[in-house]
Parts: sequence; C-alpha cells; structure tokens
Amino acid sequence: METRHKTLFRVSELADLRRQLQEPADASVVVRWHLRNPPYLEHSLRVLDDFDATRITLLAPSNMLVEVSGAIHHGMLTKLIAPNQVEARIQDLLDLAIPTLQIDDLLLPAHRLSRRLGCSFYDSLYLCVSDLTGYPFVHADARLHRTLAGRFPRELWIENYW
Repeated sequence: METRHKTLFRVSELADLRRQLQEPADASVVVRWHLRNPPYLEHSLRVLDDFDATRITLLAPSNMLVEVSGAIHHGMLTKLIAPNQVEARIQDLLDLAIPTLQIDDLLLPAHRLSRRLGCSFYDSLYLCVSDLTGYPFVHADARLHRTLAGRFPRELWIENYW
C-alpha cells in the first residue's frame, strides 16, 4: 500500500481538499475492516477496496482513530481477535492514513446536528464532516440509520453503497 501524505487537517483547509474528497466514512465501516465482523462486512470491504484502489478518498473527524482503536481493543476483550493481533491491527489503521479533520472546529456544528437529528454527539461529528464537504456520509450503523430516517440527505447507508 502506498504511503499517503498529511492526514490531519483543519476545517479551514477543506477548500484545498474538496478536489479529491468523495466520502466521509464512519467508524462503523472502518471497524469492520479490522475486526472482519458482520453485519455489513461485505459492503464495508467494498469501501476499503475502493479506497485502496484510489477510486475514492475518505475523510473522517479525528476521533475516528480513537473509536476504531477502542473497538479493536474491545474485540480482544470479547475474544473476537487474539491479544497478539491488537497492535498490528491498530498499526494497520494508522497505515491507512485516512485524512481526518481536527474536531475542535466541528464541536459546535456537531452539537447542533445532534440536537436537530436526535443522534449521538459522536455520530454528529461524522455528519458535520459530510455537511462541510457536501459529500455523502457512508456508514454501517443500523441504529443511526433508523434515527436519521431519511432526514439527513447525504446519508449513504452501507447497503446502498455501489
């Protein structure tokens, strides 16, 4: 896999990124790449394949790294993965070099989205990235899908990912 460049950006740098961005990606998709667990594993792997083949470029709030690393750690606690695999999987996550936005500029707009849509604050950070870029938000979180119920126009439910 090729090494990608800078991965942490400020919201003010979005104008430069817009030429290459296509999909804000939720931790619910990225977690499946590292834990290989259903549901929606096959669909999530299509996103990874498209990312690896540079057909799409992903973007996420910087907390995605903490969320996915925490899920990998939890996978060890629940015996989904062996303890000796955790560090390699977290390193694999870092090696993907998915561009992320610093969350300090996202906090207030994310709060407003969370209140308006009734979703968790963490979910609203990803929705905020989609709002800022104007690109679809791909996710594999069934509860969020039910919560949004079609009220977030850029939602791309994982089962609808081409």
